[in-house]
Amino acid sequence: MNFKKYVSTLVVGAMVFTSGGVIAHAQTDTTNKVAPSVSTVSTQANENITVLDKTGKATHDVYIRDNSNTKGKILGTLNKNKTIKLTGKTKDGWYKVDYNGKVGYVYSSYVKIGATSDNNSNNNNGNITVLDKTGKATHDVYIRDNSNTKGKILGTLNKNKTIKVTGKTKDGWYKVDYNGKVGYVYSSYVKIGATSDNNSNNNNGNITVLDKTGKATHDVYIRDNSNTKGKILGTLNKNKTIKLTGKTKDGWYKVDYNGKVGYVYSSYVKIGA
Repeated sequence: MNFKKYVSTLVVGAMVFTSGGVIAHAQTDTTNKVAPSVSTVSTQANENITVLDKTGKATHDVYIRDNSNTKGKILGTLNKNKTIKLTGKTKDGWYKVDYNGKVGYVYSSYVKIGATSDNNSNNNNGNITVLDKTGKATHDVYIRDNSNTKGKILGTLNKNKTIKVTGKTKDGWYKVDYNGKVGYVYSSYVKIGATSDNNSNNNNGNITVLDKTGKATHDVYIRDNSNTKGKILGTLNKNKTIKLTGKTKDGWYKVDYNGKVGYVYSSYVKIGA
């Protein structure tokens, strides 16, 4: 009888030993299988982006990086209460943004989606008819950062000067492109579809549309018309870049100069540089 108990004890002990071995082996396999999936999360985030077309407002100063992790190169800073265009969101919580025409990323915890700039105190901006026109000032008129007379003054559109009109609010303000910023001018002082009185020839009617960047190979004047008699608006210094929006048949590039239409002679500008 004692012999049977001894054998039974050996069998049970062996089973316990074996079971312990199986469990330990299973735990080792599980660890090996989980680790690779964790290590690949940060490298594949950019491939899993939900497309957005929103505006976000920074709740704190936050870096804009060239990749969706904290090791990404810093492209710039989005300051508190400033807005930025959001074009997507990664699975690990970064917003893809349009930063000066470049792709950037900001961490979503520091950006409130759908918010407007703290300078915009009314809701007029939500009711805008989209336009793509040119307007000419019939009087000197202030350009403001919001569509009301309490908006901060960004600058002045002088009489007979032109500006790009991108929209119109329901209460009669034109949304404009002012030096690359959004501005508003009251529509009573702007005639839509007009051209500047400085344009005295017909070259502007024969322009090939472009959407390129050019770099100056020499210092070159930016003029208000496509000939050497045009008024000088400024100078494009050597190696500086400018947005090219068209080219005339007689060899002038039409350019966007601080929100105004200008012209530079093509011999002094290298396209696509």
